[in-house]
Amino acid sequence: IFKGRRERTGSAKKGRLVPANGLPSSSQLDQLKAAVEKLREQKAERREKFMSMRESILSNWEILGYSPTTSKNDLQRAIAADNTDSFVLSNENMRMVEQQRANSAQEVGAMEDTASGLREQVSGLWDKLDVPTRHRQKFLLAHPRCRASDIAALRGEVERLQDLRQQSIQRLVEKARTHLYE
Repeated sequence: IFKGRRERTGSAKKGRLVPANGLPSSSQLDQLKAAVEKLREQKAERREKFMSMRESILSNWEILGYSPTTSKNDLQRAIAADNTDSFVLSNENMRMVEQQRANSAQEVGAMEDTASGLREQVSGLWDKLDVPTRHRQKFLLAHPRCRASDIAALRGEVERLQDLRQQSIQRLVEKARTHLYE
């Protein structure tokens, strides 16, 4: 994942464009320059792709309330690190970063679905209980996203409203009984 590990694995040298015994010819130098330029372009493309995926992952982690600094996962710590220059942009690492991006996006999607379902449930209960609009707006402004804290607040509101509905039903039943026995 980090530079320095590449030397230990021996993957730094894949092939030689310059002969081991002597000076290269001018055509070999041209080939070497072209190969180096191609690698620079490839590195720039991978850096750009990595930075884009990293931004997406960090945004998703913020939504999820996840802190990779406490993670035992080297990849997650490398993604979150301020010094992104030390990240090795190998095919394998790029695949792992893409998988991390896909996983975090999937988790955010699941949380958005959960929050949406809870908001619908809360809205329906508010309608049934004739909760004032200002209370609704105040609650929704305080919990506009799908973060864990917002989902917890939405679940708490559902429970509170279900309790109020149950109490309301009990009062109606008692009132009906009293009216019938009069």
